[in-house]
Amino acid sequence: MKQAGLRVVFMLLIFGMAVSSAFPAESPIDKGSIMVGGGGAFSSLSGKLYEDNGDGATLFLLYPSLSFFPARGLAVGGQLLLGSLSQGDWSASISGIGPKLTYYFGANKGDHHGKGRTYPYLTTSVLFGQVSADDGDDKVTGTLVTIGGGVNYMVANSIGLSAEVNYRSDILKDEDDRSESGHSINVMVGFSLFLWE
Repeated sequence: MKQAGLRVVFMLLIFGMAVSSAFPAESPIDKGSIMVGGGGAFSSLSGKLYEDNGDGATLFLLYPSLSFFPARGLAVGGQLLLGSLSQGDWSASISGIGPKLTYYFGANKGDHHGKGRTYPYLTTSVLFGQVSADDGDDKVTGTLVTIGGGVNYMVANSIGLSAEVNYRSDILKDEDDRSESGHSINVMVGFSLFLWE
C-alpha cells in the first residue's frame, strides 16, 4: 500500500506541475499553485495506562501531502499517513491515504510575494488506512476523519512553516469485523513548499 500511495502522489505531482504552467500564479496560494507539504508527530507513552510488562509505547507518524490550487486560496489534493508503533518486542506499521481539502485566507489579487506573509487556514481530510503488526499476527483497518485550522508563515517566497490544531475521529475494525472508535485533539507542526513562481 505504501508503494502504491507513493506512486499516486508522484503522478499527481507531475500532473500538477504540467497543469500549473498553464495557470501562472500571483501568490503562493493563488490559482495554479502546487503545494507539497508534510507534518509529523512523535509520542513516547508510559505509565500504567500505556505500559505492558513495564514496556512503554512509542508512536511515530508522518503526514506527507500534495495539493493543487484550482482557485485562489483553495487547495485540493491528497495525503499519506506513514508511521510505526512499537512496545517492547512488538511493533506495527501504519499506513493510509486519502483526500485533503484546505482553504487559505489572506490572498489578495495582485499579491506577488510570499515571504513574511501569514496565511490562516481551515483543513479537513479523510484517510483510509491500516495498522499491521510486523509479525503478521494482527491487522486493523479504519477511517480517520480530521478537521482543523492553523497558520502558515512564509519564511521565503515558496517555503512556509505551519502550526495546526485539529480534531480527529478514528473508526477502526479488526479482522473479525469488530469496530471501535475514538477521538483526539492534536497539535501539529509542518512545512509547505509552494511551486508558483
